[in-house]
Amino acid sequence: MQICALLLSIVFVKILLVSFVMPTISAGIYESYEVGHFRDHYDEIAANLVQGNGYRIFADTSKTAVRTPGYPMVLAVIFWVFGPNLFLSQIVNSLFSLGTATCVFFICSRLHVSEATAGVAALVVYFHPGFLAADSRGGVESLFALSITLLVLVIYRAAESEKAKNYFLAGLLFGWAMLVRSTVVFFPVFFLFYLWGHGIRKTSYYFGAFATGFLLLYTPWVVRNYLVFEQFVPTMTVGGTAAYEGQYLNKTGGPFVTSREALAQAASAHEKILISLGWPHRGTEFNPQFFNPKDEVRFSALLNHLVFSEYRQNMGFFISSCVKNFVAFWVKSGSYFGLAINATLAAPLLVMTLLGAYNGYRRKLMVGPLCLFILCFILVHLPIMGRARYQIPILPLMVCVATAVFTKRHSSTSSTTYGRAFQKGLSKSSSPSGVTTL
Repeated sequence: MQICALLLSIVFVKILLVSFVMPTISAGIYESYEVGHFRDHYDEIAANLVQGNGYRIFADTSKTAVRTPGYPMVLAVIFWVFGPNLFLSQIVNSLFSLGTATCVFFICSRLHVSEATAGVAALVVYFHPGFLAADSRGGVESLFALSITLLVLVIYRAAESEKAKNYFLAGLLFGWAMLVRSTVVFFPVFFLFYLWGHGIRKTSYYFGAFATGFLLLYTPWVVRNYLVFEQFVPTMTVGGTAAYEGQYLNKTGGPFVTSREALAQAASAHEKILISLGWPHRGTEFNPQFFNPKDEVRFSALLNHLVFSEYRQNMGFFISSCVKNFVAFWVKSGSYFGLAINATLAAPLLVMTLLGAYNGYRRKLMVGPLCLFILCFILVHLPIMGRARYQIPILPLMVCVATAVFTKRHSSTSSTTYGRAFQKGLSKSSSPSGVTTL
């Protein structure tokens, strides 16, 4: 009963912060991306789903794939039961973050840290200002963070159990994460090479189970897109727009502060391209909605072509853009105050994560999947665009790696059964003290 009361108190405090405090004090911290509002058209898609208009932003425009369906479906359920309600969405987001914090606790316990350290890590994630901002908006970050953290936890469990069903479950969760936001797309490739490179037995069998789970859940979205657009559209159609916006902002400014004026100029340049094409559309800043669904795909492909053609002609600009996007991924804001807040939060966590990764490697801890996912997630943003809020979904993984700094002992088969599959695959010898080499 005491634990339940404590959890309820923690959630109550979080909801107060998310619903009433953050909307009044957070303006400008995460660039011009307001807290206390629905953003990125997720609510509009959800409302049209509830009204029976299909998966679209406006009732009179074509069906869209500008957003993957995971979060709009969650909002649609809330809207269908209670009507459009930001406060309830904030409560649900806070519960998602609670689930993320719980996953962080269990992941940290597999890194041989104390329960107290794991508990502190969970609280750091739950009350991190980035999550307070994310939970206060009707945005995707809270659900995406839960999807990623739960996926990593199940991957740990799969490695521990050596059972294909757990890899299948991991594949299902990866499919769900892709349905929430597709920026995790490169993880399976890196994960496969990770398994092969570390000599895991039955790699092909386990990865086949993973792929089967993924395809089972994700294929309906691809089929739906083919029926709408009459061509293969595996993820979202926002990629070209994001790449164009990121390139334009890198041309005209640095990686630290993006003013509203700079965003307006980028949107104006974007709109000029649309006008020159003459394709009927309704403007929504960087996400125009078309009356012909094929135009949405064609426009994204055109922007991608323009952006990466310029990068191919000027590799120096491409490299500088990637560097700017990397810096922006951690600190970029809409004001210098927000920049200072972002830098203050990001710098110590980055240092602790690097130290944790080093200590985890030195003490043979299983930090590999965590570091792998963090790396994959960052890499996919470098050629496109970087913003401070993009780091929020991987903050829990970084906190987990950071806790490895406080691990005092080596991983050993005598102290834990975790990682048996990895230990069997990687162990060539054991030290006299019984420490297994991972």
